[in-house]
Amino acid sequence: MSFLFLIFYLNAQGKPVDKCLTGHILQEFQRTGKISAKFMLLKKKDAYYTTHFVIYYDPTQVSLAYVESTAKYFEYSWEIQVDTLGWDPPPIPPVVGYYEVGLQNLSGGVLGFTSPDSAGPDTTQEEYYSHIVVDIGLDYNTLKATVSHEFNHACQFSYTAYDAIWFYENCATWMEDMVYDDVNDYINYLLYANNPLNFPDSAITTFSDGLYQYGGCLFPMFLSEWLNTPRVITDIWSRMGSHFGDYTIPDIDYVLKNNYGTGLDTALFYYGEWRFFTGSYNDGYHFEEAGLWPSPYILNQHTSYPASGDNTSRVIVEPGGTHFIRFSLLGGKNLIVSFDGIGLRLWNVRLIQRGGVVPYPYIDMDIDQTTGDGVDTTAGGVPEVVMVVTDAKFSGILRSNVTFSYTADATLNISDNLSNQGDFDIFFVNANKYLILSPLRTQFYLFDLTGRLVSFYNIKPGKNYITLDKKGIFILKQKDGNKKFKIIGY
Repeated sequence: MSFLFLIFYLNAQGKPVDKCLTGHILQEFQRTGKISAKFMLLKKKDAYYTTHFVIYYDPTQVSLAYVESTAKYFEYSWEIQVDTLGWDPPPIPPVVGYYEVGLQNLSGGVLGFTSPDSAGPDTTQEEYYSHIVVDIGLDYNTLKATVSHEFNHACQFSYTAYDAIWFYENCATWMEDMVYDDVNDYINYLLYANNPLNFPDSAITTFSDGLYQYGGCLFPMFLSEWLNTPRVITDIWSRMGSHFGDYTIPDIDYVLKNNYGTGLDTALFYYGEWRFFTGSYNDGYHFEEAGLWPSPYILNQHTSYPASGDNTSRVIVEPGGTHFIRFSLLGGKNLIVSFDGIGLRLWNVRLIQRGGVVPYPYIDMDIDQTTGDGVDTTAGGVPEVVMVVTDAKFSGILRSNVTFSYTADATLNISDNLSNQGDFDIFFVNANKYLILSPLRTQFYLFDLTGRLVSFYNIKPGKNYITLDKKGIFILKQKDGNKKFKIIGY
């Protein structure tokens, strides 16, 4: 990627331009049913024909070499997207016999757009005829990216023109890299715009003036690499096309469950984790091109303990908002983490133990989804632990202000710490059922002698009945250290 190539995409303020008008055209079409970008055919000028396309152009404005390159890039995009990846081809008007493209001088940094025209012949899908307009005077790398991007919009319209607009731009930008892997234009939107790395707390559904939808290409890229097949994206578009109306999120979940044995909630968990391993944190086991990208936004970084924090300055937006917290300079100690999130969400909190051989080991905290609470302990022996917090709730009432808090402490191996009776009580478990009498609301953590958390209990004032499924010697820690309680086995 040359310096000049990067400069082309930036405006006077050094920000990427909104290069594609398709999303805005589609917004108006879905809202009003009107098509604002009527195709102005340049039939009084010249037309260039290929196997699948007719390209209209003004020879006083565009060189034949530019037209021929455009035609070559469109045919190659058809070859990759339709013939190789299996996308439905865009419907072609019988009266024309070719897919229509116009080369015109566009303004404001717009590189191209694809517009729906009228309902297509396939009544089993929400198919639409469409046309493409591409700017003139683009450098050839820019032209490649624009052609592959806009042709994917044309293929999308062969399925539907009525689904969520963010996903149209996510997929079209991802397709640029599928067709021309060496161009990497999408990286501009990871460097200079709002995107899933510098705003991991944003919803995957974001469509904004901050241009998140282009950097959002990481979501379809993730799905195709995580499941090891780009077919998952065409399967999703097939489902959306046959499921009339805007059901983008449930349709993604449907395809993942029925075709791939997983679900959108699980995908969002892993999408959160994958976004950490970029830039300087790239471990070679996640995104293929992660080493070319910037590192993600880190919510908090801790180097002394005990530590605590929250995300009130950067709330999570559902679905799919994520945050990363680093705990460094652990000196080989265990890290005990207590998490407190809003209840009735779908939390996944993963503790990644960075150090040694990759892939790094991890622990998924046992979160009570009703209360949003959980606690866990890492095994120790690593210099750093990264906590990946993801809210994967995608159905029902979604929130744009999800918060959480946490505390963490670094301790020696618990077996080396038994003499510290001010913090821990030795607990001989010789019964299965226990009655805990407590005058206050508190929490109990039960550890084995290796320091591994065995159980976690929310204790309310009064009588509390708990059941243990194992016997032996354990260590009991009360969260607030107020030991005014009784434990009775029965």
